[in-house]
Amino acid sequence: MNMGSLNIKFKRYIFILFFSLLVFSVYSDDEIKESYGSEFLKADDGLIPLVPLDRVPDSALVRRDIARDWLLDSPGTIALKHLQIEIDSQGNLFKVRSVYLKEKNLLAVVVSPVDTEFSNLEKVPQGTWILYRNYETGDPDCIKIYPRENPELYLSIRPSSSKNKSLISICLFNAYVRKDISIGIPFENLYYLPLLKLKDITKDMLPWDIFNPPIFYNGVEAASDTVRDRLKTLVYMEDGAFDEFGKPVHLMDGRPQSEDDIVKAIRPDQRLKDIRGGVNCSGFAKWIVDGMIRPIAGQGIFIKSLKTETDVPDTYFTKPYKDKELHFGLEWIRNLAAAALSLNVKRTIKPIGSGIDVAIEPFALVPPIRQKNVKQDFASFKGYEKNAGYQTPYLQALLYYLAISEPGHFYLGAVSREKGNPPLRQYHHIAAFFPYFDVFGNFHIDVYESGEETSIEEFINLNSDAFTALVRIRAPQPGVFNP
Repeated sequence: MNMGSLNIKFKRYIFILFFSLLVFSVYSDDEIKESYGSEFLKADDGLIPLVPLDRVPDSALVRRDIARDWLLDSPGTIALKHLQIEIDSQGNLFKVRSVYLKEKNLLAVVVSPVDTEFSNLEKVPQGTWILYRNYETGDPDCIKIYPRENPELYLSIRPSSSKNKSLISICLFNAYVRKDISIGIPFENLYYLPLLKLKDITKDMLPWDIFNPPIFYNGVEAASDTVRDRLKTLVYMEDGAFDEFGKPVHLMDGRPQSEDDIVKAIRPDQRLKDIRGGVNCSGFAKWIVDGMIRPIAGQGIFIKSLKTETDVPDTYFTKPYKDKELHFGLEWIRNLAAAALSLNVKRTIKPIGSGIDVAIEPFALVPPIRQKNVKQDFASFKGYEKNAGYQTPYLQALLYYLAISEPGHFYLGAVSREKGNPPLRQYHHIAAFFPYFDVFGNFHIDVYESGEETSIEEFINLNSDAFTALVRIRAPQPGVFNP
């Protein structure tokens, strides 16, 4: 890069330097990621496509140059420094600044690439590197590296009791994908180590693919867009569903839904002429899968077939309660997924042994990263439990992992809690999850319940004390999905 182009880059960001000279802030821990968007003006408020892992701007050269003043000096001295813009020999620009975390008594030195900045406050620049040190003693606490834009996905490295080793973890939302894996690198050597060099050293120990998800069309986003667009044709009805011919009925007895039933359920923002019928959470899940099956098979799924028993517990305790349909939700989603799979393979598939149940265990069985609002019973990850699924607070991490490991699927979930005396697991709610990476590489989880869209955060908050069992369904191709 010649000096002329470098001057242009500096002109683009000179106003950043001007504003930084006026600022000396004290932050809470959460404000580190927020400061990327709120602290300084942005040169471009548009979307920024993510880059593959091997092209993420690496601050190793800059870190070596600034080590004496920013990484090794006393925290009190570093805290007085203003933001700086540094440039490496490749022409990449980096912001260097300190953030004092008062509650933890830590000083964070943040080195972040300028060219991967996002205007979205929930994101961080790809390639951000942060060193945390005790503010009083100067002892290193840990290093965090963000190869993606998501602040909930990062590498965390801390010193080991052995001076010649360090401990590395991969953190994904509130779960550890790997926890405290020992690597033969002294901690301070990591101050200058390039990200790709770290990857090469640990490639047999860590699942690095998690930082480089597939970005291609897989139908999940398109299917979710279709579902979202058709929500206006549905109203919520406590026992509503569509039969195999697409006629709105009551699940309890199969009688048709009347116009009066629909009028009572219609929302102020809907028009009666647009409404096709009412659904509850079970009927809504059937409506989605029928939209895949009907265009090919000519009709939808028989409601009676979705109530067929699958592999659910049949014990001394549950037999007296069979008429209460304790496992209705689990059997319903398993039969729906089996029907969709049967359509794909062109033969009848039974739910059990078909592979529709999600049963992977990608996380370390340790306490979650954040334990705020987590009940004592859920203080650690229990892994997959047959006929119960996963602790709901881990769904974000699980769905991210699934979007990487098996792209092209969406998922139906049956929520359950243990109730009564003796305690019996009861499946009382169903939701649909559409995880995908968009064309810019950003991760999304679209969540639908009972004919309405919600957020994954809201779903988890409402069900934080519950388990969610998941089944996988291959996303339909455009043109053959018509719910």
